[in-house]
This record gives sequence, structure tokens and C-alpha cells, in this order.
Amino acid sequence: MQSFLVKFFNHLSTKKIAVAAAIYSFVLVLMAILFEHLLDLTSCPLCLVQRAIFIILGLLFLFLAAVEIYKKLYLLLAAITTSFAVLGTALAMRQSYLQLYPDPDATCGASFEYILSNMPILDIFSYLLEGSSNCQKIQWQLFGLSIPMWAILCFLVLVIISVYLFISRKNNLGD
Repeated sequence: MQSFLVKFFNHLSTKKIAVAAAIYSFVLVLMAILFEHLLDLTSCPLCLVQRAIFIILGLLFLFLAAVEIYKKLYLLLAAITTSFAVLGTALAMRQSYLQLYPDPDATCGASFEYILSNMPILDIFSYLLEGSSNCQKIQWQLFGLSIPMWAILCFLVLVIISVYLFISRKNNLGD
């Protein structure tokens, strides 16, 4: 199995992998929007931040594909991409934790628009990590996993891809 994966990834160029990861990120955002509207789900602040991170990751992967010939810029963008993928994973893990161990005293909280327009930036981060009761609701599951749990898996795929892109370019010293 390992040799198959190595052969598969070696066959693909880093540009193709980066473009595929960008498409994957944008498809995940499209799926989130469709789920929200077709299944009548409500997005909590943590969901919206994770969605924004998927969009940012998609754009970063496109930039990686575009700047492939500039090694230092590529490595910097690959490191930033990996950081965003790890951040998204951490936020999805936090939301999954809130769903698994809900706080009975949690309130519904303010809307995300209100939070962004009226709170200082550091207070926004602490507010998001505390989680409201909206973040604790499990609205949909597939195979026993909620949406944030699926988001963890999706973010981990992007972490693996971004680390691979970084390492493959870093090891390619002849450029």
C-alpha cells in the first residue's frame, strides 16, 4: 500500500496536487452551503470560521500552484498553508469537544455579525473558543460523526497535502 501511495504522489506534479487541494477546499465550502440550505441547518460562529479557513486554504493552494517556480516564496506559502490547515483542524476539534461535552449553562450567544462588528479582536477569539449553545448542537450526522468531526478529517487531508507539498519542494534542492 505504501509503495502505491508513493508511486501515485510521485506521478503527480506539485502543481496538480495544489490545484486538486484547492478544488477540494472549495467543494467542501459548497457542500457546507448546500447542507445549510437544503437541510435547513444553522451555522454557528465556529462553523463560519472553519468555512472561511477552507476558503483561505483553497486560495493558498492556488497561490502555491502559481508560484511553484519561486522556491522561497513557495516554501513560505506552503508553511502558511500548513498553519491554516492545522488551525482549522484545531477549531473543528474544539467544536467536536463542545458537542461531545456540552456545557448546560451555555447561552445562544450573539450573532456572528454582531461579534465581528462590536468586539475587540482578542475577545472574538476567546468568545469563539468558549462556544455558544449553537456550537454544541449536533444537527446532522453520518456514520455517527457530526459535521465538525467530518471537518476534522477534511482538514487533516489538507494538512497532509500541505506538508507533502512543503517537504517535496524542500527536498528538491536542484531548483
